[in-house]
Amino acid sequence: TLASGDTEEVVALAGTETWYWRVIATDDAGNTRAAQADSMLLVDTTPPAAFVRLSPASGFETSAASIAFRWTTSSDPQSGLVSYRLQVSTASTFDSSIFADTTLAAADTEEIVALYGSETWYWRVIASDDAGNTTASGPTADSILIVDTAAPTAFGLVSPAQGTETSATSVRFEWGASSDPQSGIGSYRLLVSTAP
Repeated sequence: TLASGDTEEVVALAGTETWYWRVIATDDAGNTRAAQADSMLLVDTTPPAAFVRLSPASGFETSAASIAFRWTTSSDPQSGLVSYRLQVSTASTFDSSIFADTTLAAADTEEIVALYGSETWYWRVIASDDAGNTTASGPTADSILIVDTAAPTAFGLVSPAQGTETSATSVRFEWGASSDPQSGIGSYRLLVSTAP
């Protein structure tokens, strides 16, 4: 029972549950009147179901500037899944340097993001339900993506020297080393042809 001037009350409700509530006014003579309609309230303290990132895989290296990020679906049987939030950052903690922070519909499980330059990126997806509960995708520590748009460093041909003539049918080709500070040198390809 509340004082006659009160029009609100804070009540602690436990757990994930559907609650129904009504207010009844009573005058000093004992006459009562209920509010015009009862109301329902869903208290949802349960976050959306766990889900995982699908691609790009951890440690993925690419020279492409546009990346398709994909993840499995989450669900929330209590208040319902409302959205996903894709975050792409140069910081693994996501507390700063967030490049992309996109809110997507609950039905979406893919987003294409254009990233710039040569950089190591971290990515995560956060599912949100209608009550404001959230669940982040899979472990963040393994969500590394390396975008490398810079070519390896210049290097030279060592031997045989330009214009060398030989009668040998087995020729050793040598070149200097190249480097790539972002993603490293994956391989060399030697091309030998009768045409320039």
